[in-house]
Order: sequence, then structure tokens, then C-alpha cells
Amino acid sequence: MAIDPANVEALLSAAEADIRRRPPALAKAAARLQGAVREAPVEAWSYSDLGVVALLGGDRARADTMFAIARRLSRRELPAEAYGFASALERADYAAAWAVLNVILRLSPGSLAAALPPVIAQALRQPGALAPLSALMATDPPWRDELLAALAAKPDGLEAVATVLTALRATPHPPTDAEVAGLLRGEIAAKDYGRAIDDWRSLSPAARGAPRSAVYNGRFRTGGSEAPFNWMIASDAAGVVSLAAGADGAGLRAVPTDSSGDAPLVAELMVLAPGSYSLSGQTRIPGAAFPRSAGFAWSMRCADTGQVIGQTGPVSATDRWSGFATAFTAPPGACAGQWLELRRLSSLSEDSSQAPALFDRMTVSVAPR
Repeated sequence: MAIDPANVEALLSAAEADIRRRPPALAKAAARLQGAVREAPVEAWSYSDLGVVALLGGDRARADTMFAIARRLSRRELPAEAYGFASALERADYAAAWAVLNVILRLSPGSLAAALPPVIAQALRQPGALAPLSALMATDPPWRDELLAALAAKPDGLEAVATVLTALRATPHPPTDAEVAGLLRGEIAAKDYGRAIDDWRSLSPAARGAPRSAVYNGRFRTGGSEAPFNWMIASDAAGVVSLAAGADGAGLRAVPTDSSGDAPLVAELMVLAPGSYSLSGQTRIPGAAFPRSAGFAWSMRCADTGQVIGQTGPVSATDRWSGFATAFTAPPGACAGQWLELRRLSSLSEDSSQAPALFDRMTVSVAPR
């Protein structure tokens, strides 16, 4: 500033330092910015900062004018775009608001970190807000998955995500597996298991028509729909269990291992209404001439409390497929979601050279009355 007091970039930098000091320095900031306008009358940065000064000073009319000039000169000034977004929301002009949001998120993807998701979730509760945002998201903008993930991470944003993804089903860019998975994680974290499984069945093409109270992928094939309503292999069980182990691309293979405690190897989330059920499946141990156990059991556990509400005895078999079953009751109350798990039982583990166990045709059915 001492060497070149008319330098536009220096004036703007000094003005922004004044703006950060708020009221005591706003007049000085305005004077510097007026000097920048005189030197470079088509510099959008100057008008955008003058809009900030006016807004901080309570002059809404002048802020409107300055931000409008800045946006006519350039669409790269974030303060001006943020003001345009807020103004469009105030007018309930949602088509305009989402168009500005598109600009903001392309300029600054990090804008989604904190402030925007609650504002967007609140706006989507208003009539007329959903259709224009869905139309914009149907063009698959680069920020779509990030916005949906940011909304799904907020409890008050889950309904908005579900609504948007439902609207996207019939577009050229329907919901992706990752977008659906983000919604499901949020709903499950909120313990809204019923909503989660219904959205899963509605939004995931591979889950369409899946019975609500049956084991999904009871043949243990690879692919299919998203976890956790499909099988999840525990992080420490890679190589211990594997899907699609049979020649027909079905079946689960579990290798006996030494274990210091009981632990789940593979699990699937279910949402069973209170009542009585039967859990059944088939197993065999290749090479076993007589029934023997490999140290595994299947259990059903309440997702919220961890209470085990059903468990098979130690599964034993020969080299021929044989069935196993157990009855259990899903209680009312804090057991709206249940984990179906294959557990290794440390007390039953035998020599590590023992042949692995194979499992197939897992089912959960309502017990006959």
C-alpha cells in the first residue's frame, strides 16, 4: 500500500482485513473498496466485498445492489453467490436457489462441510422445493454424491435424501449403490430400521421384491444389493470366510481358526416384527466320515441391545449336506433390528488342520402357530 496505493489487489486485500475486524473498520474497508472500483470498475471482487460491508452494516438495499453487480460481472465470487442463494430461498424461488447452489458447489465443494446441509434439508420440506432439485440432480452434477452424503450424515437430512433418491429413480441417472448405502447408514445409525429396509427395497434395484422378513441372499452368492441387508464379512475374517464357495456359485465356506473369544465372521441385518421364528440352513464338512463340529454356530442378536435371542447348537455335519434349525422369538421393544451372524466359538475350535465347514440355504421363517 505504501509503494502503490492504487494497486487494486492490495486495496482489496487490505479491505478484507478490515472487514474481518467488523464494525470498527467497516468504513475504512468501504473507502478502500471504492478506490478499487475507481481503479478497476469491472472487478467483481470489489463489488462482492462492498456487498459484504453493506450487509454487515445493516444496509440490505445496498447489499442487494452490490452483490447483483458482482454476479453480473462474474459467477466466481462466493459471497455474492451465497447471498444470491439465501435471497432465492427467502423468495421461495427454489429453481433459482438450486441453480445458484450448483454454482457454489462447483466453486467450493468444501461448502458442504457444515453450513449448507441443514439449510438444504429445511428448504426441501417446503412445497415446490423438491422437483427442481431432483431435476438438477438428474443431470448427475459432480457434487451430487457429496451433497447426498452430507445430508445423510445429519438426522434432519435423512428424509430429504430419501425423498430425492426416490424422485431420481425414474431419471437417466438413478440412485447409485453408494448413495443408497449412505442413506441406509444414516437411518440405521438413527435406529430407524423399518424405514431403512423399506428404502433399501424401494431404491436398490437388486432388492426389489425382496421379502421384508426373509434372509436376503440365503445362498451366499456374490453381488446383489448393498450391505448391511446383504452379507458383510467382518474385517478380521477376510480369508476365513468366503462367499460363492460352491461350484454353482453359491454357499459359504468357513475355515476353523484359533480364537480367544466368540466373534461374528459374517453377518446380515434383518428387520423382523415381534413374534416367533425358525432359523434353518444346511451344512457339510468335506471329508468328514462321522458328524463333527468345526466350532461354528449361527445366532440372532438384537441390534440395539446386543441380546442374543436365538442361537443354534454347535453346528456339526459329515461330508453330506444336512440341515440344522433353531427356534427364536423376536421380542417387542428395543429389538426392531436383528443381526443374523455366523460366530466362531473358541471353546469348540479344534485343530487348525480340520476341514472347513460349508453352509447354504439359510432361511428365517415365521414359526407355525
